Amino acid sequence: MSFGKETVAVFYNSTNKDKHSIKLSEQTRQFALESMKGKYGLETMKTQYVSVDYVQEQDYKRLSAIDKYDIAIRAIASKAPIRICAGEKISGSATLGGAVLCKVPATRSGEVVFSGISHIAIECEPVVRTGLIGLRKAIVAALKDNGDAGKKRFLYSAITNIDSMVLWHRRYLEELKTRPEYKQNYNNLLKVPLVPAENFYQAVQSIWFIFVFTRLCGNLPEIGNVANLLEEYLHRDLDKGILTIEEARDILAHFIIKGLEWICDENDSVNMPHYKSLIISKESTVSSLISDITEELGICALSVTEPAFEHNEQLPCTVISLFKHECIEQGCSYLDLFCKGK
Repeated sequence: MSFGKETVAVFYNSTNKDKHSIKLSEQTRQFALESMKGKYGLETMKTQYVSVDYVQEQDYKRLSAIDKYDIAIRAIASKAPIRICAGEKISGSATLGGAVLCKVPATRSGEVVFSGISHIAIECEPVVRTGLIGLRKAIVAALKDNGDAGKKRFLYSAITNIDSMVLWHRRYLEELKTRPEYKQNYNNLLKVPLVPAENFYQAVQSIWFIFVFTRLCGNLPEIGNVANLLEEYLHRDLDKGILTIEEARDILAHFIIKGLEWICDENDSVNMPHYKSLIISKESTVSSLISDITEELGICALSVTEPAFEHNEQLPCTVISLFKHECIEQGCSYLDLFCKGK
């Protein structure tokens, strides 16, 4: 494998060493190779935590736990390093090493203040369809209508943490604006996830930004059924002729590759399963593209779920062809089948 101008980053089958068919661009394949060999994971480990020591001790002691948590998230959004990976088509990175350990990567007097949450399920669809601005307005309205003090404090925290994500988002815009080669990334982030996604590219960027900020804050989220969510955006763009299937595959590949950013070397099995419960559908163009990507790049331990077959129902041939033997049996991905019944 080489990064020379005259060669292509070549990925081999883990069992028989045959080359996989090449559908992705050379730039995308090289981005995958760098990620899988630990370039960005090692960068992440250089900065472990941010500090909240700037809050005066007498003030900090009077704060409730939820107040302290809000301060920690604000510090992360304000101070976490901004990373733009070479050639990336999707922007946003979880750049604090403490988050890898499922800890909120913020310290007080050198001690971690909070643990993160593992296997947290996040719901991307409301933000993709409504945008953070719309979601914030809905929470503000709920805050006004709710008389319960505990619930009001929770809603206030939700508003505060949306504002922290918007701050982190603004920092990315400021960095991208200075780098004209990332004009498309900048144009997408001008809109998403602040407002509803208008197309497939923006929808992918919106999902990633929500996911990666959750991860940056020390949680290990499950990505869920993004294939169904993206399907309508993809077909709408294909029908309008504003996107080709090859372009869509490359955009989605960057989404998958970005999830590898915590890998510190090619044998890092702990951080390889970067997307938990990535749900596919029986008949989905997006799911087929995910199959193409995982097969070509040999991304291991991508936890993929086919939801709810009836007990003893014959496995649909569409699923067999979707994650065919080259993709499963030869180590490129896991396919979990959840069946109804006993």
